[in-house]
Amino acid sequence: GHILGIGLTDFVPSKLPLEETIDLIHEQGGIAIAAHPFDIKGDGAGRNLERFDAVEVFNSLCLDRFSNIVAKSRARKMGKPMVAGSDAHTTAMLGSSVNHIDAEDIDGVLKAIKKGNVTFEGGYVPVREIVDWTRVRMKKSRKHITDYVEKNYFLPKAWLSKKLMGRFINSHNIIWYALAKFGYSCAFMYSFFKTMRHY
Repeated sequence: GHILGIGLTDFVPSKLPLEETIDLIHEQGGIAIAAHPFDIKGDGAGRNLERFDAVEVFNSLCLDRFSNIVAKSRARKMGKPMVAGSDAHTTAMLGSSVNHIDAEDIDGVLKAIKKGNVTFEGGYVPVREIVDWTRVRMKKSRKHITDYVEKNYFLPKAWLSKKLMGRFINSHNIIWYALAKFGYSCAFMYSFFKTMRHY
């Protein structure tokens, strides 16, 4: 799962097992935070929260909402310190969530987080901002996406995928924002039923 390492002096290699990653963070005197542990894509640590120093219980990009609710519930049950994160992928997304920590320096910040002396506020990134960010990413990756589609999709799916991508990239029509809102509504319902089944 995704892990935030704070207070590090050196990079921690990616793709290591969870336990080893947390050990390497702790060896540097840093703290390990479970980022969006129950996100809908499954990129989080899930129930493996025991060794984390804190849990991100509000993530501004977890638009399904329930993954944040589950994270907060699990963190409370386990007595884990809680923080929030913007998960900003653009400058416009920065500050969507804010942690308030009374500290003079990085050591003070780390101690405050470990003790749970953090208050936070957060809001979800607007769908329009996410659609615009996705458009920019697709423009920059168009050749890679086209190559992938041509190698892995058959007609008519390949043709339709490339056609839709071209229309999306070159159009700011309101229909794309409406489709995104519909998609988030579906994710919300999926997450709700998934949450009800597991908790």
